[in-house]
Amino acid sequence: MDDQKAKIIKILENVLSTNLELRSSAEEIINELQNKNYQGFFTLLIQILTEDFASPSVQHTAGLILKNSLHSNDPATQNQIEERWVSLDNNFRQQIKNHLIYLMSTQKIRTAFLSCNILSGIARIEMTRNQYNDFFTLLNSLLEEKNETLIRCILELVGITCLSLIEETTFDFTKYSGAIFMICLKKMKKEESFEIKNNALKCTNSCLEALENVLNDERNILLLLDALIDISAGKEDELITWSMKVIYRILGLYYKYTGNNFNKLFLFIQSMQNYESEQVSMEVLEFWTVLAEIECELETNYYTERSLTIFLPYVLTKLIKTDEQMEDVWNSHKAATTALEKISKTVSFELINHPIIIEFLRSNLKNNEEQLELAFIALGSIINRKIENRESIVPLIPVLAKNLNNTKLQKSAFWTLTKISENNFDMIEPVRLLPEVINSSLEVIKNKNDASIYAACLISSMGTYVGKERNVTWVYENVLTFFLPDIFKAVISEIESVDLNNFKLRTSLFSCLHACINSASVDSSGYLLGNALEYFISKSSDCLQNASNTNVFLIIEDFLSNLISSIQTIYTIVDEIRISDTRETVKNLFINILSLHPCALYGDIYIALSSMCKPNSYFLTNFYDYIPFILRDLKSNDFYVLKACINFIGDIANVLNKGFMAYSDEIVPDLIKALLSPQINSSAKPMLLSVFGDVSLSLGTSFSPYIDMTLQIIQQISTLERKYNEGFVDQVRKNFLQMLDCVVISLGFSEKIKENLNFIYAFIKKILGEDENKSCTVELINIFTDLFVIYSAQLQSEREYVYKYISSHTDNKKEEIALASKEALSVLR
Repeated sequence: MDDQKAKIIKILENVLSTNLELRSSAEEIINELQNKNYQGFFTLLIQILTEDFASPSVQHTAGLILKNSLHSNDPATQNQIEERWVSLDNNFRQQIKNHLIYLMSTQKIRTAFLSCNILSGIARIEMTRNQYNDFFTLLNSLLEEKNETLIRCILELVGITCLSLIEETTFDFTKYSGAIFMICLKKMKKEESFEIKNNALKCTNSCLEALENVLNDERNILLLLDALIDISAGKEDELITWSMKVIYRILGLYYKYTGNNFNKLFLFIQSMQNYESEQVSMEVLEFWTVLAEIECELETNYYTERSLTIFLPYVLTKLIKTDEQMEDVWNSHKAATTALEKISKTVSFELINHPIIIEFLRSNLKNNEEQLELAFIALGSIINRKIENRESIVPLIPVLAKNLNNTKLQKSAFWTLTKISENNFDMIEPVRLLPEVINSSLEVIKNKNDASIYAACLISSMGTYVGKERNVTWVYENVLTFFLPDIFKAVISEIESVDLNNFKLRTSLFSCLHACINSASVDSSGYLLGNALEYFISKSSDCLQNASNTNVFLIIEDFLSNLISSIQTIYTIVDEIRISDTRETVKNLFINILSLHPCALYGDIYIALSSMCKPNSYFLTNFYDYIPFILRDLKSNDFYVLKACINFIGDIANVLNKGFMAYSDEIVPDLIKALLSPQINSSAKPMLLSVFGDVSLSLGTSFSPYIDMTLQIIQQISTLERKYNEGFVDQVRKNFLQMLDCVVISLGFSEKIKENLNFIYAFIKKILGEDENKSCTVELINIFTDLFVIYSAQLQSEREYVYKYISSHTDNKKEEIALASKEALSVLR
């Protein structure tokens, strides 16, 4: 072994060291070698991965470093990585690829699978640049080899490569989908080993989106379904589980192409319902859930309703809780509850009135506690809409109320009553039954255990229902009003005494209180709300006194977050004038919280102020007092705080309109800095653009000083390559077009815009040319319309092109696009 290899092995050993200084130094050297001579670096590490002169742990580290050198989650870094790889000599790159395929056949499993991960990184780079075009056909031919390790690695390689191309690029699989489909099917056979079949299933699951050009034919779906059904015949739980995952993903992606295969599919699912396995049961239930979700989205219920006789008897048996199932772990009981909820939302009728459900409830309500609980859970799972035919439900409510204090059944009883109250609170008889339910709930809340959370959620659902209904009729509000004093007293008392570390119960109690506040009539409960507000303010002040204690700050922060939200809730429903004596105290409280050391509470304050700064309000009048904090938090690294701060500025601009000019000289320059700063979280950029649109509409022609900034943003956004982060770039472009449209409308005819019209128009056409997902279509139609209304003389030569583009969308399946195009044409004609 030469000195160079010995040195690099020593460096790799240090990468694994527990000594931070040694590890950091080794990582720096690795990065330096990589940047200085990438080809030499790659060659050396491939040798270490291949030969036996290094320990297995060092070989593994070498492989991981090579893999990581080919991929980054950051689009800009990934671009640099790709440029570095493709700049290498073609012959060298081909040698590396050939050698990695050779390593995939080694009997050293770790080396083989690391090699396939490295090759996947290379394929992802080259295929997006129209290179390595024989990648999938080559791998398909290699599947004929008898080497099991090689076959498993090929399946792994195809799966991870497709998944990477699907998730991170806009790669067109059209000419490769046939080869990928053959790879998926070829080793999905009974006679193959368990490991190969398992890899084939995982590969197929990762490749499904890449097979659109194949699976848009129900004959090919049948081929794949036959293979999946065949592979499940071996009664191996893990293989059946993966087969089921692939099946319901096929359903999710290619429902409309499944056609006549549904009958075969349902027969298979029915056979799997007889299979005794917790894991398989969860996948079967997930299949029914996915089917219901798809049909609900498509506004149909064809197969869901026709399968009820297959589904309902099965799902009802899976509602049983077993001793092996843990509360916090997903299990067949939870999967069954979810499936039943989704099905009941999708069907066209009230599932409570289905004969199977009626018989199930009838038989279980008369039996022991275990079966009674099943009836409760079934009932709660299917009540998720306003029920018209209530004959089957009303008699059950007293049974539920009776069991609220039964320690074995109370959680299920509370949960079911909560589900009923969400949309059907008026079913609870108000004179005798409602007092019983509320008193039982308040007693259970005092116990401060898991059931207390369920009890708080029940009262919360009642308050939420009343809050939604009070504008329609006074009856619901009036019924609950009688109990609000007792509810407020009990809940506030428990908030005071709950264990400081019991975040979950405290949050539930505050949510209960917020819902009841929202349900309250200011006229009949004004005194109660006033007392509650005084408590929230006083408790907040107490918390602030202890905020400097870092040992308890997380608890203080949680308390204050809930208290801020409570204050906001009361100010939202009570006329500010009625509680005017608290305004200055609340303002000072908010400023004191904003003056704490950096924390998420800043975001809570901005969210509260966005709601409380109404036209002519005290808080809007005193907006200037918050500007120093706003300018500080526009640089925040905490995305929650930054997002809330940005949205607060936009809300203020919308409320003040022209009045925002008084603050624009201070705020707008810092908004610009935030937008153009590389240090600001990129996810905040679309929001910043949206706020600039609000600001431009507020300022009107006074936005003129910021036109140069608008042009600078166009220049910056035009450099964003869509292929590196499609979703993000589409969102940025969408928000920018909205902002630009606001600027155009605000300024009216502007010489500055006129001078740069060609530049602006060229950028808009670039977005149009790349709008393959129709993410920006509405915004494109709107900006074209407004530009042509204001600058028709300057854009006359483009008139036919724009008319043709807008007219092509009048029959678009997306209603908002069709509507926008029709409105645009009516304006332009």
